[in-house]
Amino acid sequence: MMRATLVPAVLLAATALLGTEATAVAVAAPTLRELPAPSPDHSASALGVTPSGLVVGNARQADSFDQHAVTWRGGKLLPLDPNPSQAIEFNSRDQVVGTRRVGGVSSAVLWSGGRTTDLLPPGAVSAVGLGISEVGEVLVRAVTESGPGYLFATWRAGVWRTISTDGHLGRIGPRGDVAVSSDSGTHVYRAGSGAAVAVPNPFGGGYPPEPTGINARGDVLFDLVVPEGGYRVGFWRDGVLTDIGTLGGNQAVTNLPGVGRGPYLNDAGEVTGTSETASGAYHAFRWRAGTITDLTPASPLPSTGNSINQAGQVAGTQAVEVGGARTSGGRIWPRHGVPVEFASTGAQRSVGWLAIAPHSQWVVGADNGPNSPRRAISSR
Repeated sequence: MMRATLVPAVLLAATALLGTEATAVAVAAPTLRELPAPSPDHSASALGVTPSGLVVGNARQADSFDQHAVTWRGGKLLPLDPNPSQAIEFNSRDQVVGTRRVGGVSSAVLWSGGRTTDLLPPGAVSAVGLGISEVGEVLVRAVTESGPGYLFATWRAGVWRTISTDGHLGRIGPRGDVAVSSDSGTHVYRAGSGAAVAVPNPFGGGYPPEPTGINARGDVLFDLVVPEGGYRVGFWRDGVLTDIGTLGGNQAVTNLPGVGRGPYLNDAGEVTGTSETASGAYHAFRWRAGTITDLTPASPLPSTGNSINQAGQVAGTQAVEVGGARTSGGRIWPRHGVPVEFASTGAQRSVGWLAIAPHSQWVVGADNGPNSPRRAISSR
């Protein structure tokens, strides 16, 4: 089932609004700068930044469907692979996983310490690396010749372990916990045990919970499909799934299509995402200790929560309007105090998303503008 078909049109409209190409608003704010791309006609985006300061992302030439995995360090572009490739996830040890195509075969790939390792499970015809634990265990989703669903398997130091043969979506956590949604339901596989724990959708309807994050404690975050339409967010801890609620509207979601990859969950169990309010607007939220908080309560315009760090600081975007022109700037909402406001990166440009560093207020992401490629951006 295609996820995008289930995200309601109004929520997608709110997401699109944050990429609206309009006149930028002059705001006294810290700056976001453009990270270099391979050439002026390349688009680029940054997915996140590691504790050591390695920025991970992707770049694509304007006249090509192929993209290339790239990194930046100290503002310098460092391509990961000369082949068509995509960086998807990384760990705190600067190990990056994703996919690349060599000789017509698309395989999962691990980039680590200057070495490239292709990962194709036995019997698979193509694969993609979805995530990596802190000990280098890679979660791989593969296409096989036999089944309609995806094969999910983990790889570590040359050893494969099959997780599911009919999966759809999956995540791996820092210590190696895995969550996979499949035709047979959603299950959590605890690190080291191999035992599968079923996670049913409390809203029913036959839609398995979709994992969107796992923290170092083993808590798992899910987007829950509501059969009547839309999404809610579920927080799973010690076998108990909690619907975190909304900001007064009917739905909430963490993983907005095309708006970064989080993380939406930190090790303290705090969550960020985007929720409908009672007025019908969509606002960024933080959920902590059972309480969901609107991060832009005074604004009638949309905002998004794109990522959260270990200090509970949320990074995202906020739409603003001046003289009938609308754009979006970046925001960091701390647990306490005044938000940090980042203006858009230039005239007629809007911040698309921001990912925040694990232990600081360094943010990276992407912005959009008219008649020019998407750009990777950074606050440092």
